Amino acid sequence: NSPHHTVSVHYMWVLVVVPAWLATSFLLPQHARLDHLPSARRNKLPQRARTSAVTLYADDIEDVEVFDDDDNHPLSMLPLLERVLVSEQGAIDSRWSVEAEQDACALLAAAGLDEGEQLSLTLCDDAWMHDLNFKWRSVDAPTDVLSFPMEDPRLLGDLVISLETASRQAAERSYALRDELRVLMVHGVLHLLGYDHETGEADYAEMAAAERKLLKRLGWVGVGLIDAAAES
Repeated sequence: NSPHHTVSVHYMWVLVVVPAWLATSFLLPQHARLDHLPSARRNKLPQRARTSAVTLYADDIEDVEVFDDDDNHPLSMLPLLERVLVSEQGAIDSRWSVEAEQDACALLAAAGLDEGEQLSLTLCDDAWMHDLNFKWRSVDAPTDVLSFPMEDPRLLGDLVISLETASRQAAERSYALRDELRVLMVHGVLHLLGYDHETGEADYAEMAAAERKLLKRLGWVGVGLIDAAAES
């Protein structure tokens, strides 16, 4: 059950970490309808029932539901896949992908996910996240993390994280960037597991407690996004 088992399909948890320029439409929602409840495979943290529509989540506490178009077709994400996240040398900085992969696999283990569970993680820039946030949430600004639950029971879902926004937030909170990315992943994965801080005080408190529990279990530095928002 080692969290070091990372990307191979032969391992316990399969994680796909890709920069935005490698993302294809399958990394983002192909089905905006969810017809099943979480199964018993997620047995370490209490699960919240999923709704009948994809819900996108972000740090700004303004969650909305996004549906298919009138013909029940997923909205095309292809125009958003042209941006390239590059380092100053003009090449992908693979360090963040490697560290994010390691941390996400540790998070999946800490959350008690069973064999075969898959998660895709896209690290992007603010411009790409801005387009994504506007496309799916009608918010004309970048955000830090978006979560896309998937209909396939083998797929936990997709997380998209802006490295630029994460870097700014890390500086504001006096965190290392890796610590901020870990906090964002915890928040996003909990949403994929069915938690929702916008559906009442009890659910708000439950998700905040789950963030604290996972961060403590993993020994990660930082305050959960819900507690951070309450403190600001």
